[in-house]
Amino acid sequence: VTERKQIEEKLRISQERLKLAQKAGKIGSCDWQIKGRRVEFTEEFENVYGLPPGGLEGSLDKWEQFIHPEDLPRVRENSARELTEKKALPLEFRIIRPDGQIRWVASWGQMTFDTKGQPLQVTAMNMDITERRQMEEDLRQSRAELESKVLERTKALRELMEKQRSLTSELLMTEARERKRIAVDLHDNICQQLAIAKMRLQSLQQTADKTTASSLQEIGKLVHEAIQHTRLIMREISPAVLYELGLLPALDWLAEQMREKYGLKVSCRHDDIKRRIGDDIQLLLFQSVRELLHNIIKHAGTQRAAVHCGTRGGKIVLTVADEGKGFDPASSRQKVEAEDGGFGLFNIRERLRYFGGEMTIDTSPGKGCRIQIVAPFKSRKRNRSEEPL
Repeated sequence: VTERKQIEEKLRISQERLKLAQKAGKIGSCDWQIKGRRVEFTEEFENVYGLPPGGLEGSLDKWEQFIHPEDLPRVRENSARELTEKKALPLEFRIIRPDGQIRWVASWGQMTFDTKGQPLQVTAMNMDITERRQMEEDLRQSRAELESKVLERTKALRELMEKQRSLTSELLMTEARERKRIAVDLHDNICQQLAIAKMRLQSLQQTADKTTASSLQEIGKLVHEAIQHTRLIMREISPAVLYELGLLPALDWLAEQMREKYGLKVSCRHDDIKRRIGDDIQLLLFQSVRELLHNIIKHAGTQRAAVHCGTRGGKIVLTVADEGKGFDPASSRQKVEAEDGGFGLFNIRERLRYFGGEMTIDTSPGKGCRIQIVAPFKSRKRNRSEEPL
C-alpha cells in the first residue's frame, strides 16, 4: 500500500508539474478516443478556449462550436486526413472565445494504434499563438509598407533619372545649337570680312610700289592663314557634315581629320544603316568617338585605330579599338588621364546611360583597348532636343 501511495504521489507531482508547464506555455492537451465522440480535455486546454474546467463537457461537437466558422472545414478535413494517413497532422486555426475574442491556436499531437495497427487514440496539444500570429501579421504589414515605399522611391528615382536624361539631352543639343550659331557667325562675318580684306590687299598690291607690295603680300598671307584657321575652328566646334549628311559620313570625315592633323590612321567601317538616327543621339555618338580617338592619340602610343558602326537588337553599336599599350580600367590614375581635358570616359558613360545606352571597356596593360558603345536610335521621350538643329 505504501509503495502504491508513493507511486500515486509521484504521479500527482508529475501531473502538477505538467499542469504548471502547460499553464505557463498556454498549452492544453486532450485525448480523443477515435471510436467515440468523447474527448478528455485538460483544464489548461479549456483555458486556452476561455472556458472554465468542464466547459467543453468532454464533447468533440461542443469543441467544434468554438472553432471559427471559416476555419471549421479545414479542421474537419485535417481530422479526416489524420485517420486516412494514420498520423497526427499539425494545424493552425482560429477560435472564438465566449467573450467574443478571436484567438489563434496551434494544434499538434500523436496517434496511438491498437494491436491491428488501426488508429486508437489521438493525443493533441493546443497552444495559444495569437501573439505570434500578430507579430507575423505586423511583420507582413511592415514588409508590405517597406516594399511600397521602395516602389515609391524607385518610381521617384526613375522619374528623376528621366528628367535628368531629358535635361542632359536638352543641354547637349542646346550646346550644339550654340556651337552651330557661333560657326555660322564666324562664316558670315569673320570669314567674309577676312576674305574681303584679302581681296583688297591683292588689289592694292597691283598699284603699290615694290616695297609696299611685298609688305602687302606678307599681310595677305597672314589674312589667308587667319581664314584657314577660322574655318578649322568652325569645323571643330560644329562639323557641318554631321548635321547635313548624318553620322556615318561624319565618322568618315572625322577619320580623315585625324589622319591629316595627328597622323592617326583610322580604319572606319560601317554597315548600311537605313534607319534615321535622332539628332541628339548622333551628336552624342560623334562626340564620343572623337573623344575616344583623342584618347588614343594621347595615351595609346599607336598610330592606328579602327572604328566600326553597326546595329544589334534594334540599337546602334559603335566600336573603337586600337592595338596600343592599353590600361587598367580600375586604375584611378588612368581614369583621370582618360578624362583630362575632354569629353571623358566617365562623361561618355553617364550621358549614354541617360539616353538608355551603355559603354563597355575591354582592355589591359599591353593588350590594346576595345571600347563598345550601344545606344538607341532615338531618345526615350520626345523633347526639344529632338528638334532639327
